[in-house]
Amino acid sequence: EDMLQFAESYENIGQTEMSVKICQGIMNDFECEAVKSSSGLFPEISYIDDRSESEIKVFEKAKNSFERLTGQKVQKPKRI
Repeated sequence: EDMLQFAESYENIGQTEMSVKICQGIMNDFECEAVKSSSGLFPEISYIDDRSESEIKVFEKAKNSFERLTGQKVQKPKRI
């Protein structure tokens, strides 16, 4: 939550590039381990979501900010 506020502060002063970098870092930190460790050889591994509800919320907030600031859509992996 602190890092989300940090990114928002940069956005509020017009430093969108820094805010985007912070959001990318948050998304990387809060993505589930199965997606990070999936090498593409066994894509089914990335379907498992082992994050807590609070981790998912932080990831979603960072993703929404990233998409709003960049105009890019973040593709979600299929999950169980």
